[in-house]
Amino acid sequence: MAKSIIYSVIATLMLSVQSYAVTALEAVEIAKKQVNPYAARSLTQIVGKPSTVGQQPVEWQVLFFDPAAEQHGTLVAVSGNAVVSIRDGYTQLDRFRLFAYKMEEIIDPSRFKVDSPKLIPILQADASLQSVKITSLGLWLRKDDKSPLAAPVWYVDLYATSAKGDQEVKFGTAKVDAASGKLLKLDVDLKAVGRE
Repeated sequence: MAKSIIYSVIATLMLSVQSYAVTALEAVEIAKKQVNPYAARSLTQIVGKPSTVGQQPVEWQVLFFDPAAEQHGTLVAVSGNAVVSIRDGYTQLDRFRLFAYKMEEIIDPSRFKVDSPKLIPILQADASLQSVKITSLGLWLRKDDKSPLAAPVWYVDLYATSAKGDQEVKFGTAKVDAASGKLLKLDVDLKAVGRE
């Protein structure tokens, strides 16, 4: 009886967390309300941390080019549908950066057409992934090419249950064009997830 109550509570919590999860584009809209009007039109990157409760990220870091901010960058962290922090300067602690953010990094909003929920169907359309259940994604959207009309690219870390079935493991990476949805690159280690 006690176990069933605990499982019910856990299931309810997981569903409630997922119900508050927002897509990358929704996170951008939430983050825009926290920055000045210029920065709100100057998205440069989005990072989605892999979720422990579903395939899509629940936490997003939205980076804007902001000439009024230190090092010209303002980062708004969104968790669920709420803003949890706002920082400026060198805000990407997991990536080394030497220079200030630049205007060339700004993403043209008309070129950002592929939102985060569309990525799993794009990836699983590839024959090598059709038999793999992707458990979560780590996402990073940015421009590769610094020209003004360059399309942003999704860099994707793929996670699935390990071959032993005891943990979640990163088993591959991918690049997807965020304007067209074209899969540009896919590298996977299917042995890590018990598929060959």
